[in-house]
Amino acid sequence: MSSPPPRPIPAELVRSFAREMAQIPDAPHMLQRLRKGHESDQHGWCSHPTHAYRWERHPCATLRLADLAEVARHLALGELDPPTITTPSPTLK
Repeated sequence: MSSPPPRPIPAELVRSFAREMAQIPDAPHMLQRLRKGHESDQHGWCSHPTHAYRWERHPCATLRLADLAEVARHLALGELDPPTITTPSPTLK
């Protein structure tokens, strides 16, 4: 009996979805429409009507996903260098 395939972690699912969104030919306009109305109110909450009954801090998940898709698009087009992951150096005492 074989075991089920490992489930992807949520962060990888989001990154994969953002990369797919970035490949859409009309991505810049789509991301602009996605961001429309997601503004911060005076208390730091996202004021978009979709959050009326489920408050979200600004920037909300929708804005963060749009930002991630935009970065993925710029990376795919070679307009950005891939981020480098560095290990922080230990603090000297």
